[in-house]
Amino acid sequence: MDKTLPPAAELIDRLTVAVLKAVKNPAQAQDEIREVKRLSAAIDERTEAALLNPFFIRLIIALAQINFHIWRAKEIMQGEADKFDEKMKLAHQLNGIRNQIKNRIEAVLLGESTAPRHKSNISTEDLYGWKVSVLDGPTSETGDQKKSAEERAVAYTLADLLDAITITQIKEMLFPEERRTACSKELARLEAEVGARFAEKEMKLTGRFIYLLVFLAQANLHVWYAKDDMQEQPKSYYGLLRFAQDMNSLRNHVKNLLMEFFKEDDPALRKSVFFFGPDSAWYAPLLYSLGATKELRRGSANLQYMTAGDFAAIVGVLEKDLPTNVLAIFRDKDLSYESLSGRERDEVIREVVERLFSSNYWVSGEDKQGVWEKGWVENLALYDKTKKIESLIPKFIRPHRALRYGGEYIRPLSADFEFDTVDAYRRWAFRTYFTNVESIYEFGCGSCQHTPVIAEMFPKKEFHGLDWSEASTEILLRLARDYGWLVHGHTFDMFKPDKNLPLGHGAGVFTVGTMEQLGSKFEPFVEFLLTKKPAVVFHMETIREFYDTARLPDYLAIEYDRRRNYLDDYLTYLRRLEKEGRIKIDRAFRFPVGSMYHDSYSFIAWKPL
Repeated sequence: MDKTLPPAAELIDRLTVAVLKAVKNPAQAQDEIREVKRLSAAIDERTEAALLNPFFIRLIIALAQINFHIWRAKEIMQGEADKFDEKMKLAHQLNGIRNQIKNRIEAVLLGESTAPRHKSNISTEDLYGWKVSVLDGPTSETGDQKKSAEERAVAYTLADLLDAITITQIKEMLFPEERRTACSKELARLEAEVGARFAEKEMKLTGRFIYLLVFLAQANLHVWYAKDDMQEQPKSYYGLLRFAQDMNSLRNHVKNLLMEFFKEDDPALRKSVFFFGPDSAWYAPLLYSLGATKELRRGSANLQYMTAGDFAAIVGVLEKDLPTNVLAIFRDKDLSYESLSGRERDEVIREVVERLFSSNYWVSGEDKQGVWEKGWVENLALYDKTKKIESLIPKFIRPHRALRYGGEYIRPLSADFEFDTVDAYRRWAFRTYFTNVESIYEFGCGSCQHTPVIAEMFPKKEFHGLDWSEASTEILLRLARDYGWLVHGHTFDMFKPDKNLPLGHGAGVFTVGTMEQLGSKFEPFVEFLLTKKPAVVFHMETIREFYDTARLPDYLAIEYDRRRNYLDDYLTYLRRLEKEGRIKIDRAFRFPVGSMYHDSYSFIAWKPL
């Protein structure tokens, strides 16, 4: 477990806020979804031994909803000046409840009977009219509650029961006081019923499950408030109605996903969903991040999946030999896609051809240092502002309507298909080639997006990032300062390598999407490496030799690389060096996932002799 991570309660709290932001601000949803995925993975680290617990689930639901209520109070503060003081006080009072819930969450995970005071600001002052009975502690099952659980076990799925808890929790907070006691009793009954069902399953708590639960808890509250606002804002009635309908479909979608999670796959019990134009709708990023249900997958005869077995075959190993963190990606991420054919494929080809004949691209070369400096300065500024690792992802890595896979065009179901597959790929490469090296050097480190992964996997190895951009060095300085990682930055021009730069003994060297910028002027850099004799070098780059010119998508990719002056005949050059006895190529293969325009990540690993 990474002891530098914040407490689990803090991670879960941040996740509830990120989910809320993704719905409230669809234009920024992709950034928040990346944050959700990062937090989900971090939660997995903190809760790796925890089992599903009904009391813990009630705490998460309460936390997700109390943050929603705080958010709404702040919205009213901004929009209704006459209510500013009232809502500001309410937000502070609710924050006390929020911190009490977080303390309880941490206590449950630590196995403590009473809540430790990790958060001291737990005062609610004179707050009146808000009840959160879960803070009274876990429910003690009575005979009637146990009997109820047994009688109702067949009638309701666990997904239904969790949904009922989220709705009843809303009622306990918002109903008139005289009705809250009944809500509290119902929550206790539901908790006991869920507990009885969990006892049979012994399922582990995961970050993804928490994401689904938080989304469900907040989706019901979105619908609740939308209905309230429909009555108070008649001019916005139809817009609010459509939003409520969309959220209800997302809620049902999550319930179906939870049914799959709990292995309750009864088609007769699945919930109806109505998604209109899901590729372009405001909720598209949310839908993709939640993943596809088996029902939606079955609805598309063309839907396929990139599996761990597929990936293992690509990199040339057995599936059982893949690192655990790579297998986790194929287990937890949605790597489904549709192959494009007919008119859809023609439209992608037309778009590629139009770009080739346009001037909508620049040509790589020695004169483009300023272009890259500007790009990495943007990432540096975003990191300084947010302190989020996700801010290091280059701007050009963004969701595309179509990608390349296996030499053809596909449409992924998830907007993060390319990022997730490359994440698995780099983790495999790092584990395979850097486990036994003494230090690691990335040439062309750019926005330093790979640095956190290296630091996570090899916390005791020194990492050196080299780039001709000064902003890259500044990013590494920030990461070393903020996280205490053993990372160093150096300014380095691969067109004119500095022969005085020392390379540590037993060093591992890699490049990702960097060599392509050298075009045909890669010999000085290779000679530099031959002189320094690192233990191993590997590249993830566009390699023209792997394309099949008889296939139209590959022909277009070659033309795209040629017009942009990307890496040319590099593998041919390395094979010549191997024949001369100067290097040994360990492996070279085409990695078949890429952007709409070319395969960006083909692999070559070699070492000087």
